[in-house]
Amino acid sequence: RLKMICGMDAVTDYSEKQGNTEKISKLLSAKQSETAKAVSELLEEINNLKMKNSALVREKAIHLAGQIKQTEGNLCIFTDICDKNAMRIIATEGKKKTSGIFAVLCGDEQNGYMYVMTSKNINLKQRTAEINRVLDGRGGGTEEMTEGRFFCSKKMIEKFF
Repeated sequence: RLKMICGMDAVTDYSEKQGNTEKISKLLSAKQSETAKAVSELLEEINNLKMKNSALVREKAIHLAGQIKQTEGNLCIFTDICDKNAMRIIATEGKKKTSGIFAVLCGDEQNGYMYVMTSKNINLKQRTAEINRVLDGRGGGTEEMTEGRFFCSKKMIEKFF
C-alpha cells in the first residue's frame, strides 16, 4: 500500500513528524538520530524490570502461602497480590491447609474482588455457580480450581467463607 501526500499536506505531515521526533528526543535525552536506539534500550529495560517484578511477586506469594495455618472448613484470605499466577500459587498451597474451599482474593468493593478458589475435597466446578450467585460473582474453572470476580462487600465474602 502506498500513501502519497503533496503540497501543504506534505509540509504539515513533515512538521508533525519533526515535532514528535523532537519531543521523543527530549523525553529520552537522546539525539534525534538516535531515538530508535534509545526506545529499543528503554523497552529492553522495561522488560527486564517486568521479569524482576514477576520474580518478586512470586517470592511474596510463596512466602504468604507458607504462612497459611491449617484449618477445618473453608478459608479465605485477602491480599494485595493481584497477579493471577501468584494468586494460583497461594491457592494451590492454601488448599493443602483446609478441608473445605480455600479462596484468595484481591481487589476492593468498587472494582470487585478477583478470586482464585481451590479445594481438594469439593468439586468446585459444581459449587462455583452457587457461590457466584450468592456473592454476585462471575467466573468458572475446573473441579479443583476456579477463577473470577465477586462484586459484593468484603464482609459478605468473609461471612460466606
